[in-house]
Amino acid sequence: MAQSACSYALSYGPDPRQRGDVLIPVSGHSGPLLVLIHGGWWREGKRHELLTTAFELVEQGHAVALLGYRLLQGSRRGADLIEDLALALPALMDEAQVLGFAGPRKVVLVGSGAGGLLAQSSLSVIEQTTYEHPMSVSGVAMVGTAPGFKPWESCPSEVASALGQFVPQQTEGPADLIDMSQVQSIPPTLLIHGDNDPEVPVRYAQELHGHLISQDAQSTIAIIAGAGHRFLEDPASRAGKSALSRLQGWLEKLDEAPHEDGVLQGEPRWLGR
Repeated sequence: MAQSACSYALSYGPDPRQRGDVLIPVSGHSGPLLVLIHGGWWREGKRHELLTTAFELVEQGHAVALLGYRLLQGSRRGADLIEDLALALPALMDEAQVLGFAGPRKVVLVGSGAGGLLAQSSLSVIEQTTYEHPMSVSGVAMVGTAPGFKPWESCPSEVASALGQFVPQQTEGPADLIDMSQVQSIPPTLLIHGDNDPEVPVRYAQELHGHLISQDAQSTIAIIAGAGHRFLEDPASRAGKSALSRLQGWLEKLDEAPHEDGVLQGEPRWLGR
């Protein structure tokens, strides 16, 4: 395992869940800081569920942060969770630089399940936030993420309830697809989805992919055969390995010239060895 400089349970707010962890490979790193956002439909889940995944990404040479955030409890709504994400980013970046991160002040948000929906929903707030030291989101990866806040056909009742609590009042138009109209510059987006997802059927990821392209966003979708939901948390599994392979390939292209949007199908050859 690659050696890393680490900072655990960094506080960015008074709530016990407003904590983050930062891991920087000591042998050098490349690209932006990857911020991993856990799922759980905003009612459960912990940042450490993605710790093993963070170790794998550090092994690949990436600087990584794990983001904890408050959950939907009592009168809390999605705006509070979005506030957490926007507030945490500069704290995580500053800590990364203390640990030796020498890259640009750019982050890639990597969300598992509802963490991906939280990431996309936060983009306009992050854009409008004035940070002491400027920073930006250079990409968003959404793994097993719902397309929006409107319950879909066969949507589990507890998920529908969480969606309604996240967005208590609907604005003009349906919320079945993420609203990108308030985002001035939509960062490149990677959608990774299992074709056997029991909670969010894969067709909704395909709809979101088309929606992003219609908004002039650079979107890539990778459909993993046989994968279900929340597989990013298990990087040793076949689906987890495939997800990290797709993420790695996509990250390598982020700083290159814009390329055509595309659909990635099938599995990497090495998975069948």
